Amino acid sequence: MKTEVIQISETAREFRVEIEPERIKEVYRTISRRFAKSVSIPGFRKGFAPEELVRIHYKDEIKERVLDDLIRNDLAEALEKSELRPISEPKISIENYPDLKLDGTEKAIFKLFFEVMPEVPTPDSSDLELVRRVRPVTEESVRAAIDLRREKEAVFVPIEGRKSQEGDTVIVDLEGVFIDGSTNDKIQLEDVEIVLGDESIEKAFSENLIGVEEDDIRKFVVEYPENYPSTDLAGKKVEYTAKVKSIGRVELPEPTDEWAKEHGFESFEQMRQKIAEDLRKSAEIFADASLREELLEKLAAKYSFEVPSVLISAQARELFAEVLEDARRRGVQLENIDRQYLQQIYSSLLPKAEKQIRKALLLGKLIETEDFEVSEQDLDKEINKIAEQSSLSAEDVRKWLNQENRLERLKDGLKEQKAIDFLLNKAKITEREWGEDRVEDSDQQVDLSQSEAFQQEETK
Repeated sequence: MKTEVIQISETAREFRVEIEPERIKEVYRTISRRFAKSVSIPGFRKGFAPEELVRIHYKDEIKERVLDDLIRNDLAEALEKSELRPISEPKISIENYPDLKLDGTEKAIFKLFFEVMPEVPTPDSSDLELVRRVRPVTEESVRAAIDLRREKEAVFVPIEGRKSQEGDTVIVDLEGVFIDGSTNDKIQLEDVEIVLGDESIEKAFSENLIGVEEDDIRKFVVEYPENYPSTDLAGKKVEYTAKVKSIGRVELPEPTDEWAKEHGFESFEQMRQKIAEDLRKSAEIFADASLREELLEKLAAKYSFEVPSVLISAQARELFAEVLEDARRRGVQLENIDRQYLQQIYSSLLPKAEKQIRKALLLGKLIETEDFEVSEQDLDKEINKIAEQSSLSAEDVRKWLNQENRLERLKDGLKEQKAIDFLLNKAKITEREWGEDRVEDSDQQVDLSQSEAFQQEETK
């Protein structure tokens, strides 16, 4: 048995295996005898037909079984001895197939095509210049955080004794019919909240629902612009029938000591200070995360090696699954999306997937080189942190981690963090003001809600 390795690229290999005629004949005889003992041929009892006759009757089946035996045994042995480590399922072809003779007069040449891991360099960050920026916490940002908290506690207060006016929230049941006849589908929505005068909704809603009372029914036409976010409605005219169920105003809790005490604070000022402190902590966490990401981005740009396509494809599929799951949560009807459009989305994720794998390979190489270890103290610290964030006991967190290999994944994550810290300690880091020379993240999130398949549940 002769073998030859041909390097197609940095990660692609062709592995040629030449099987001698004698070996093929040996396997052919063995398989033929097995068939002769188990098959039936008219005119002969089962297992008693002449071997030559069996070979004629079951020519294709025997040939397939012979080749399968050679692949499972001879090729597997040759690959093991070669010390090549495929990371993709080998694609196998036979040079002289299907005319290969099995009678010991011809050799068989198998070709295996697969990918292997590239030679990944050990990353060095000593020549990298990084910038760390902390977003300042201002009075404006504190007020915005307080307002956001108030909005989460907003309540709808019904209004009685007068008709609706601008600024009110009207709750209606809507039924819509497309006037242009482009579709027979009807829009039927219940308990739609419409803030009268809100610039984010079509004016026709406010114009026709100002001056209404509970149980009023209004009919009106909404003409959606061509650039309307929902392509199902863009450029269409819809006649709506709106039944008014309730009129009211959304009221927010006043930022008072009483409100703060409801949340466990002694005063509103104490609550404000705690929110400011939380914002500062979040700003530090974000600054550190951005610094780590900048480090990995620059390392990925610094080291150019070929990333195996099989790893890129696997990562792209994970990203694509996340896009689809996000789309489902946003109300996209995935079954209506054109397959070609989905393929375009998948293709657009390939560069991002390639970069993510490149970063992971570089970190993996450093972890291997430096032999980072995770101690029990490291684990306890991380488990306690998870417990604090999840309001669980450390014991419950550890039980959860011991399921489905989660503990090993946590250890891998901690090793990666050690590797990143190692690289950051060697890099040159400059502290700068938040807005100074700051470049926004160029990674764009894929939003399927902008596709033609997005079924908008609100008619605002």
